[in-house]
Amino acid sequence: MSRRYKGTSRFANTARKYEQDSNDIDIKLKACDINLFIRLLEGYENIVMIIPLEPKEGLVKLRPSPDTGDDVREILKTLPIEFEILG
Repeated sequence: MSRRYKGTSRFANTARKYEQDSNDIDIKLKACDINLFIRLLEGYENIVMIIPLEPKEGLVKLRPSPDTGDDVREILKTLPIEFEILG
């Protein structure tokens, strides 16, 4: 079984300093589901950048490119994990 990421990364801290891109999608889910969520989205190669902001609290930022934003939103509708889109 793979280990769950438990800390905050420099990339996550840097991502917070900059103004949110209009395509960014903030997600809140159960902390125990983050690993599966990330793995499922990684299966769609190069469609979205996944930034775990606060893994212990279940906060993840998705940063799709301008041309893949709609595709990412459609993929999110099909995932078998409960989550909330924050903005």
